[in-house]
Amino acid sequence: MYSLTQPPPPGHGPGPEPGRDPGAPGGGAPAGGPGRDPRLAGFTQHGPGDTCPPGSELAVLVADLSGPQWRCDGATDEELIGLMNRWAAVESWAAAGKLGVTRELLRRRAVALPGTAGIDGLPEVWDDGTGHEVAAALAISLQGADRLANLAWTLQARLPGTGGKLADGTIDIVKAGIIAKELFVLDDAQAGEAEALIVDDLAGKTPGQVGKMAAAAVITVDPEGAEKRREHAEQDEARVRMWRENSGASALAAYGLPTDAALSANANIDARAREYKKAGIVPDARLDQLRVLAFADILNGITLTGRIALAEAEAEPQAQAADGPGGDAPGDGGIPGSGPAGDSDSDSGDTGTGGTGTGGGDGATPAPDPAGHAGGPGLAARPNLTLPLATLLGLAERPGEGHGLGPLDPALVRELAAAAARSPHSTWCVTITDPSEHAIGLAPVDHAQRPHLRPRAKAIPGLKLSAGGPDSLGEDLFRVSPGQHRRSEAPASYSAGYLAASSTCSRATTTSGRLS
Repeated sequence: MYSLTQPPPPGHGPGPEPGRDPGAPGGGAPAGGPGRDPRLAGFTQHGPGDTCPPGSELAVLVADLSGPQWRCDGATDEELIGLMNRWAAVESWAAAGKLGVTRELLRRRAVALPGTAGIDGLPEVWDDGTGHEVAAALAISLQGADRLANLAWTLQARLPGTGGKLADGTIDIVKAGIIAKELFVLDDAQAGEAEALIVDDLAGKTPGQVGKMAAAAVITVDPEGAEKRREHAEQDEARVRMWRENSGASALAAYGLPTDAALSANANIDARAREYKKAGIVPDARLDQLRVLAFADILNGITLTGRIALAEAEAEPQAQAADGPGGDAPGDGGIPGSGPAGDSDSDSGDTGTGGTGTGGGDGATPAPDPAGHAGGPGLAARPNLTLPLATLLGLAERPGEGHGLGPLDPALVRELAAAAARSPHSTWCVTITDPSEHAIGLAPVDHAQRPHLRPRAKAIPGLKLSAGGPDSLGEDLFRVSPGQHRRSEAPASYSAGYLAASSTCSRATTTSGRLS
């Protein structure tokens, strides 16, 4: 424990405790100035206070050093950050304490059932009224009380390592809840295996990073279960929901989408939005606003050319008014589309794409599609996928990753690779990795034209080369079958599309479906 440095904290010295100097209005004592508490020096980075484990003594210490209104009189910026960090550790320790007391309540409200055995006195079942007691004590909803009780039970009965990291301040209760939720789908033994994969790497991770780590651990421990859960969601939980938001605006969302369809749809929405941005149909609009417009237009069958024509028609009266008799405003001042082409946008929002589609870009009018719509064929989509080569070939069951999606179960990895090969509309930027997760191959897959291979592309040992391959390219290519989904199946050939294995690891950029 961090030992306190003289002078002693107020209330522990001889004689009556002096009143605290309120200091100048609107500010405390100067940082590092005279009269500051020397114990603050321990809260510099890696100091004894900065690394002190949370507990009652640390709670008293940081409260005392923070002072009235937590102004931290006399603390330097570095010491202030150290105090903030230790307050967070105390918060996690307090949360662990609340969960520990809740567990004791569960023990006292245990319902004995034949054939059940508790862990450390924790029952498998507790009285139905327990949640009501917790809700009343903490002034929370019954649903919130039940979630708290379940988390308290889980962090000792199933995930004691995570519970320990909460108690020592490594993670907070939000991150502990994320881990418990992700690992909920596993049985007790599998949950312990998954926790062991991540528990030592939790320090310094954000909630999003913790969630991805936990999801990848679940897929690693139970790849077949991950596939079944995904298929169940696509079949039984698929729905489209519309609702009114608190602002009065409306929201529309789809759930249980097949991953390949969702990736392509998201990329198409982004590509259409960027075409709107380039055409300037809504001056000064953020890209996120244009994505919403593109989303609605695509669903309602409004083509790219149709939307641009509508915007020009709406802008024409305004332009005429600006150019009225005696007016000296520029004739194109109010015309959408007069803005700079190709304007980039840094708005937030994960598009999940490795590039935008053509979508009639560069101002070209799309040709009519087979259905007769003026908007032309669908916009090209380029989702980014990282596919472990051993998983792709059915030799291992390692998770992949999709940009904007996180970990992908092995079966989904193979399905997405097959979708990349057979889709007539989407170009997929595929990164193939070795067992160490280093990129060994990058190539787009496109029906329209074969990828242009890097000069150093070569065959990977153990792969079955396709018969009658494109010898004119002078490179060894391999193909992967869309039907290859199980580890027991031998590598077969793609029915469409090629993936090239390259010895280089540099990033690939695509232009018109070709690897540059």
